[in-house]
Amino acid sequence: MRNSITLKTATLNHFCKEENQGLEHFYNLLLPELKSVAYRYVKSEAEAQDVVADCFEKLLKMPNEIRWQKFVTNRINPKAMLFIMVRNQSLDELKVKKK
Repeated sequence: MRNSITLKTATLNHFCKEENQGLEHFYNLLLPELKSVAYRYVKSEAEAQDVVADCFEKLLKMPNEIRWQKFVTNRINPKAMLFIMVRNQSLDELKVKKK
């Protein structure tokens, strides 16, 4: 629960103000769980790491006003959003492999 509170306040505020140390903290906090989710799909440590990195890169490239709107105004849970992004990116990787 404490991680959740920390994530929703200080880290989120830093991240939404384009202070990317907030994203770095977020990354370090969630990396093991997100890699585990990705690994369940792609079955490769390296690919799982790439999937997670791609998802964080998408967040990093998101304009500041969109970050603020999603995570503060609309109260979208960034952790939940990242898990969905990782799942979807993993499924996309599997589709590419099949082709």
